[in-house]
Amino acid sequence: MVSLVDIWIKAAVERRILIVDYFDKETKTAFFQEEIEPHYIGFSQNGGKRSLFGALRNKGLIVLETNSILRYTLSNNTFTPVEHVKMRRTEMIYDKKVLKYKKIA
Repeated sequence: MVSLVDIWIKAAVERRILIVDYFDKETKTAFFQEEIEPHYIGFSQNGGKRSLFGALRNKGLIVLETNSILRYTLSNNTFTPVEHVKMRRTEMIYDKKVLKYKKIA
């Protein structure tokens, strides 16, 4: 099985939309499903917890922490990346993990 981090990186480099089910990290009760344009992976500034960063379609920027994501599906729909996002590190991880050739069910 491919991990959430690997799928996020694959989607970011291949410019594919992710469908993500997650819960609100404040209330822990409100659940959402969104189509997300994943641009890169990074770390939060509040204690170093790993967070995934992506732009929500038509709703602006969102930061999702890995522990708030319940389910995720890689879509065949694509997106146009934001020009100022630097993808070099993400692309290096993609190449190192050979994610181009990993099939996602």
